[in-house]
Amino acid sequence: MNITNNLTNYFDNSGNNPSRVFILDVLLLLAISAAVIFPALGQNRNWSSREIRHAEIIREMAESGDYLVPKLLGETYYDKPPIMHAAAAVLTRVAGGPSMSIVRMPSAIAGILGILAAYGLGLLLFDRRIALLGAVVLIGMAGYTLMARQARPDMVLCLSILLSSLCLGLGMRNQRYSTRALYFVLAGMCAGIGIITKGPYGILFPVFFLLFAPFRRNDLSRPRWGWISIVIGIVAVLSLWAIPAYLRDGGEYL
Repeated sequence: MNITNNLTNYFDNSGNNPSRVFILDVLLLLAISAAVIFPALGQNRNWSSREIRHAEIIREMAESGDYLVPKLLGETYYDKPPIMHAAAAVLTRVAGGPSMSIVRMPSAIAGILGILAAYGLGLLLFDRRIALLGAVVLIGMAGYTLMARQARPDMVLCLSILLSSLCLGLGMRNQRYSTRALYFVLAGMCAGIGIITKGPYGILFPVFFLLFAPFRRNDLSRPRWGWISIVIGIVAVLSLWAIPAYLRDGGEYL
């Protein structure tokens, strides 16, 4: 299975090597999005709502080494599961100490990967020109890049939705049963990350994609038994976090 080949089949017949053009496009988008997002990660002039709260949770998590249950000022923080916090806490421990650049890094990486996922969706549903245009426009959207520079879980949710939709599209296009099932499992896993991050939105928008994308592309076929693979992916991700969290405190946090 080769995701690159599945996507590059949508390039025009310009005589160029599709894989080479695909790689050059990805490198270009990485460079542009990194140049837009990374320089402002350490700024301390404009703070978003609840950003300091999340930064403190990350600091306490890094100090305690408990990546399952977030705490704020020593008290369990029930409002948000710790997907974004845990990633930033690991980076904080690796860096040797907290900083706003570090706690914002998961959002920044998610934002950049989201740009690439949007490009992949453009290739899947349209063509290279529209895929590039859509990805560049997304980079230019102030709301998107602003969220990618904030220590909040929203960008992780956005990435999970985009990746889940991309895997669903690749699965719906593929006719080989094993490959199709694998893509659907991956789609379910990405949706599961979105659910853990911020509730039912993680699955709601991928379901919309699953229902409506075939109206745009006739070669995308909705799953029949593939729903089982999607559910397996969701349950697997939820279990990886929920079971250890339950065993830790008997289900109090859950």
